[in-house]
Amino acid sequence: MPQIVVKTIQAHIAYYDKELCMYLHLALKRRDNDIKYPSIWQAVTGTFEGLESSIECMKREIEEETGIIVQKVWFLPYVTTFYDPKKDNIHHAPVFGILVDSKEIKLSDEHTEFDWLLFNEAVKYYNLPSHKEAVKVFDEYILNSNDEKLFRVDI
Repeated sequence: MPQIVVKTIQAHIAYYDKELCMYLHLALKRRDNDIKYPSIWQAVTGTFEGLESSIECMKREIEEETGIIVQKVWFLPYVTTFYDPKKDNIHHAPVFGILVDSKEIKLSDEHTEFDWLLFNEAVKYYNLPSHKEAVKVFDEYILNSNDEKLFRVDI
C-alpha cells in the first residue's frame, strides 16, 4: 500500500520588470546527468533536512539553488502531489511564491541554466504538471491579487 509523505517543497520566484510592466518568472534547468529529472525546467524544489519547517526548508533551498535571500514570501493556496513509483509513495508538497528585487542569480551545481520568463513562457517551459499549475496559482492569487496581505508569510 502506498504511503503519503511530506518531505519536499516547491517555490516560485518572480521579479517585477518595470520596463515591461510585467512579472518575470524564474525557471531553472536541471543538470543533464540528474538521476531523477535530467534536463527539465522547473521552479525551486527541495527536501527537508532534519526537523526543518516548510518555511525553513524553502528559504534554505532557494538560497542554495539561486543565492537569493528570501524576504517577501507567500504560501500558495495549492499543494502539489506526485507519485514516486520506486518507493510507492504519494508526495504532497507545500508551494511558496517569492517576489525579488533583483534578477541576479548564483546557480548551484544542481542546475546548468536559468531564465527569467513571462508568465505564458514559464507555463510552457516547466516540464512537470505541478510546476505549471503552481505558477498559475502564484500569478492569479498572489501577483495579480488586490490583497497583497492574503497568504503572506512573515519571516
